[in-house]
Amino acid sequence: MKNLTLLIAALLISMAATAGGWTYNRLNRLYEMDQWRCVNVSKRIMKRAPEKPSPFYFVAAVYNEKQKTHPTIKTRYMMMSKSLRYATKFEELGDLDMMSEVNWGAYVLQLRDDTDAIMRDLDSHNLSYLADKLDRKCDNLLLLHKKILIVEDPDEGLASTTIEIDPNEEIQNETPSNHEGAGYFGLASGNEVAPSANKIQEQKLLEMINEERRALFMKELKWNNDLARAARYHAYDMAGQEYTMNDSYDRINGELIFVADAQERISQFQKKKNVYQQDISVGTTSALNTFKKWMSSDQANEMLLNEYNRSVGIGLVHDENSPYGYYWVIVLGEK
Repeated sequence: MKNLTLLIAALLISMAATAGGWTYNRLNRLYEMDQWRCVNVSKRIMKRAPEKPSPFYFVAAVYNEKQKTHPTIKTRYMMMSKSLRYATKFEELGDLDMMSEVNWGAYVLQLRDDTDAIMRDLDSHNLSYLADKLDRKCDNLLLLHKKILIVEDPDEGLASTTIEIDPNEEIQNETPSNHEGAGYFGLASGNEVAPSANKIQEQKLLEMINEERRALFMKELKWNNDLARAARYHAYDMAGQEYTMNDSYDRINGELIFVADAQERISQFQKKKNVYQQDISVGTTSALNTFKKWMSSDQANEMLLNEYNRSVGIGLVHDENSPYGYYWVIVLGEK
């Protein structure tokens, strides 16, 4: 009898340990056969067992896949929004075994790429406010993602620099997909959405600047998505057209031709009247080293700690085909 009791206990422990795997295998089969049925079954499991991570993963995956082929842009937005919501819940459950099973780290980066793609489509349909909502949801997911960020900066002789403020970061180096040594041409329309190489590093830089401002009893800078798009646009343009100046230029037949000053270009992205300031940094891969570089410059230091500046946008672009590789731009406004 004692042996039978031990055998039953062992079986119960084994069943409890494999229950999550059984759910995953069942949903994985449904995903391959009928994705919408997979969603329905997953949602029923969520109600009965909200602690199980696998249903949230599959629902996120289905909504993301379906939005890519749906003909209506607003329905695509709704599907992508749901995908990010369920993906964030999956991340919150923090099942490391399940994350390894589905190669979660790579999938989070894919979600960032897919979000950027639909954001560009939303912007082209004059739905930038919906694009901003998706951007925030995706950034929240990236901030939850469990990885330690180690950044190398060979230009500054640092073998590795660990940013200690928050270890929950994801490195994402993204080369502009249409780089052909051209960048943008002419004056910006204000609708462009250049890719960020690492939005978490952009936010990290803002945290460092605001910490410095708080120490001086100054108001914090508030993030502005329009100014961030303006910053990324200029960083992307500098990388593609191979120049490092605050004003905009086009490279034609190897020569740089002036297009517009920084104030005029930035005003295309944020239409309301404002006074803008901008600075650039090239070659630095991390927020920490960019912050140090700017704080050691009298001009940049004065701009970052200007009490009249209230809003900010930061852009980081990485292009391995460009002279400096990494391009940072910060844009500040008084409103």
